[in-house]
Amino acid sequence: MRLWNHQGLPLAKPLYGDENYVNCVAISSDGQTIVSGGADRTVLRLWNHQGFSLAERLRGYEGIVWSVTISDDGQTIVSGGADGTVRLWNHHQGLSLAEPLRGHKSIVDSVAISGDRQTIVSGGRDGTVRLWNHQGLSLAEPLRGHEGVVWSAAISSDGQTIVSGGSDGTVRLWNCQGLSLAEPLRGHKSDVSSVAISADGHTIASGGDDGTVRLWNRQGLPLAEPLRGHKNYVNSVAISSDGQTIVSGGDDGMVRLWNCQGLPLAEPLHGHKNYVASVAISSDGQTIVSGDGNGTVQLWNWQGLPLAEPLHGHEDYVASVAIRREIIPELIILNKIVPSDYVGSITFELTCHRQELIKVAS
Repeated sequence: MRLWNHQGLPLAKPLYGDENYVNCVAISSDGQTIVSGGADRTVLRLWNHQGFSLAERLRGYEGIVWSVTISDDGQTIVSGGADGTVRLWNHHQGLSLAEPLRGHKSIVDSVAISGDRQTIVSGGRDGTVRLWNHQGLSLAEPLRGHEGVVWSAAISSDGQTIVSGGSDGTVRLWNCQGLSLAEPLRGHKSDVSSVAISADGHTIASGGDDGTVRLWNRQGLPLAEPLRGHKNYVNSVAISSDGQTIVSGGDDGMVRLWNCQGLPLAEPLHGHKNYVASVAISSDGQTIVSGDGNGTVQLWNWQGLPLAEPLHGHEDYVASVAIRREIIPELIILNKIVPSDYVGSITFELTCHRQELIKVAS
């Protein structure tokens, strides 16, 4: 995983620790905490923005954690797995907050949580988007409309707008009652692999297998011409809270920064030796995280100076990382088994998704 500043300069050396793919990343609103999850049969990894891991990995998964996110206040971690469940955790004690959220009939590829922690969204390969409360109860009937897999789902900070993207090439907008807000957003020529929404819900970004990034407003109208630059699939997009900075990562190994008018903010960020599977950006737009198919995670400050040595830990690809706001940025949860002579680590286990390890699709 790699971190970049707003000008496209690296903040730290690559964060090694993931011994295979980094499939998904996320970053806290203040840029202090990064959460990662992968396919190395572990649960989650937490790092600080200097690239230090502050706890042993949390064991329990026997399959891929396809998506993970963390609430703005850092209290709740949400994960989606290959076993079709969504799970809620209290990160301080490593305890489950609810029974596994069951409903999806296949892999859960994407999870998101509203700013007030009251609404959780999940999207799965069964073609549905599902809404849950913080207690793990369903809030609405499954949101149906996509004609195929739902690859990505996102929710505005106020919990009022849900966005989803799927293999049918459409982006769809829903309200918190599960009702459609607009006609499907059409433009991508192939799968929509990633969607993101600004904190105020007014700017939506989508990335697709057609190699483009597209910007839309809440009414479903395009805000700019398609953002072109990636030479292959766009696997992940992220947007700053104010909607001013968009980040994209693709199969070409590049991370790109754009403004809300669709213009590039910097030269492409080089460094990854494999496809970039996931990107994230802090709410102030100053810290960028990216993860790739080599299991590399890297942190950068906004001046382009390295924040940390590579983070080692995952024994396979990291399927998801997140960064959260934290008063004590030194507290990090790591989903890696640290050697017994590792100093200063804390160990606890989570019992969670059970599924045979499968390879991530590129």
